[in-house]
Amino acid sequence: ERAVLLPRARARRSLALSRVAAWQALALLVGLSTVVRSAVGFARQTPMYFPDEYMYSELGRSISSSGRPLVRGAESSFPALLQPILTAPAWLIDDVATAYHVIQFANALAMSLAAVPVFLLARRVGVGDRLAVVAAAVALVLPDLVYAGWMLSEPFAYPLALFAALLAVRALDRPSFGAQ
Repeated sequence: ERAVLLPRARARRSLALSRVAAWQALALLVGLSTVVRSAVGFARQTPMYFPDEYMYSELGRSISSSGRPLVRGAESSFPALLQPILTAPAWLIDDVATAYHVIQFANALAMSLAAVPVFLLARRVGVGDRLAVVAAAVALVLPDLVYAGWMLSEPFAYPLALFAALLAVRALDRPSFGAQ
């Protein structure tokens, strides 16, 4: 009886360790991606995609100062307000360059967090931990992640869309009132 139980206990322990290692690898991927994307973003001191970056910056500044989405003091019906709302607190920093870099870091972190729903989605469909980490890494090497250092909605839209896909798969996999 003892010989039968011992290998099972070891198997459970090694499975638990592999899960911890997978989460550590995922955290390392997110951290490394955030640092690299921030460094690349910090190399840019001014907007490049000027119309959109100007609009998002102005909307974020006005939300932080007046609580309303204004551009040059006038009402704006700009449809994508998530990025300006999320970055508005950074515009409370007195130095514009520092606020700009804080937002670039927040964008890099948000975009890097896209690895989490990809990892969870891979695990949900039955992929092993190692392959799930590889899938998360692939999600972080897409060329569009260059936008992490720009004042656009993409850094927040990318992980949000992936989390929505994860929740949709979860709701379809195990339909329940809470999941729906």
